[in-house]
Amino acid sequence: MCSSCSAVAAGAVLPARTAGCVPPADHAVRAEQVLQESGWRGLFNGLQASLLGTAVSQGVYFYFYSVLRQLAIARHQRLTRTASQVPHAPVRSRAALPHHCGPPL
Repeated sequence: MCSSCSAVAAGAVLPARTAGCVPPADHAVRAEQVLQESGWRGLFNGLQASLLGTAVSQGVYFYFYSVLRQLAIARHQRLTRTASQVPHAPVRSRAALPHHCGPPL
C-alpha cells in the first residue's frame, strides 16, 4: 500500500485527489479485479463520456482557431493592401541625386 492508501485505511481524511490512490504496482491487480467483478464493460466504464468530452472540447478549440485565423489573415491582407496604396514620391535614379547623397555612378 502507498502512504496515502495506508493513511485512508488508518482512518485519516485526505484531499479528494489522493483519497482513491492506487499504487502503480497494483494497477494490474486492480484491472484483474475489475474484469472479474464487472467484465470488460466495467473495465471501459466511462470511456464514452470521456470521448464525448474530448470531442466537444476539440470541436470548440478548432472553431475558435479557425475564426481567429481568418480574422488574422483578413487583417494582414487589409494592412498590406493599405500600405501598398499609400502614394509614394517618384523614385529618381542615383545619378539624378545631389552629390552629397552618395558617390556618383
